[in-house]
Amino acid sequence: MKSSDRPSVIVVGVDYSDVSYGVLRNAFQTACGSPQTEVHLIHVQSALQAYPCCGSDPRPSAEEMLGRAQERLQAFARKELASFQDTQRRAEVRSLTLVAHVRRTAPAEEIAQLAGELRADLIVVGTHGWAGEVRVGSVEHAVVTLAPCPVLVVREKALPPRTASSRPPSMACLETTSD
Repeated sequence: MKSSDRPSVIVVGVDYSDVSYGVLRNAFQTACGSPQTEVHLIHVQSALQAYPCCGSDPRPSAEEMLGRAQERLQAFARKELASFQDTQRRAEVRSLTLVAHVRRTAPAEEIAQLAGELRADLIVVGTHGWAGEVRVGSVEHAVVTLAPCPVLVVREKALPPRTASSRPPSMACLETTSD
């Protein structure tokens, strides 16, 4: 297969937060620019996320928990793609292929590893803006560091704009300017 015949591959990190919706919209919008695109959604969860309550039901096996998580991710992806198609009404959206992946260890490593396995053209992840003024969070930063391809970090538009904090100059700066 020639590289020009190869579909474009986008890996999308999903954590089901409000930011995930913007991440997925950005991935779908980007995918519309290519004639054939595979969008691979990845969700990384712990065992506690998969089975948070302790009722009278016996705890499901790891395979059952991953199966449920896979179904949830596929349903989320199909629903969001349908919503995107309704709002965009673009023919390119029909050529998207959706694939869901669920992993269980470290999010950044799993996202970067999947991107490498798929020879992805782009990774799209979101940031919650919780890590400070202008920095991305630890998972997003690690994805950028480990990624084998470009990374688009999506931030919600609704967040207030951040201004750079003004810090006093260091002593070394003051010494060199006073000469």
